[in-house]
Amino acid sequence: MRWASTAQEARRTFASDTNWDLVVFDVGLTDGSGFELAAEWKGRAPFLFVTALSDAEHRLRGFELGAEEYIPKPFHLKEFLLRVKHVLDNHPRHRVVHAYGTEIDLEALTLRTSDGSCIVRR
Repeated sequence: MRWASTAQEARRTFASDTNWDLVVFDVGLTDGSGFELAAEWKGRAPFLFVTALSDAEHRLRGFELGAEEYIPKPFHLKEFLLRVKHVLDNHPRHRVVHAYGTEIDLEALTLRTSDGSCIVRR
């Protein structure tokens, strides 16, 4: 799992690693647009948008770019996990993701912190 908070960081991350199961874009970035990144990314792996821009025009643009999902903010963590699971079910690879001391189990729909605390359960 990688995290980039700007378009430039994302481009560097994309250039250094080409093995992706899923990419999550935010539309509003400080130095660009998630839509621009998605257009550059298209065809390399499934992607979805998580954004405060939830009007029909933005949702349609996201889907026209090839997004598997378009999740408006605010959202519930379980909704996010269910939508990620849905995308990965259609593009299967890894079922458990480890990042920054956190384990995300998409099969069990759980998120565990480094101290073993379970954040989300069925």
